[in-house]
Amino acid sequence: MNPPNATELVTLLNEISPSTISKSEDGADVVAVKHALLAALRRLQTPFDTAMDVCWNNVAAESATRTLINAGLFEKWVAQGGTPATAHELAAMTGVELQLIGMSRW
Repeated sequence: MNPPNATELVTLLNEISPSTISKSEDGADVVAVKHALLAALRRLQTPFDTAMDVCWNNVAAESATRTLINAGLFEKWVAQGGTPATAHELAAMTGVELQLIGMSRW
């Protein structure tokens, strides 16, 4: 069986809606289709595509990212190994207020 060409694939994707998916009682079928579509999109997207989606579709995320870049967070974090760090640790690395790095309840 040959894979569909781009036109056929686009047509199939455009026809997908909740009413075209047979649904189980718990909705797991629709969730499985959503996960498969997102996985396919991730395989097709470049890192640039992903960054543009975040920046274009979420202006607040772009602004927050720009603030962290301007604070030098990413350079300082990488210089210290780039290992997982808490918001408190990242704030200490950069010397900026904790609220610029992330929200804290404590």
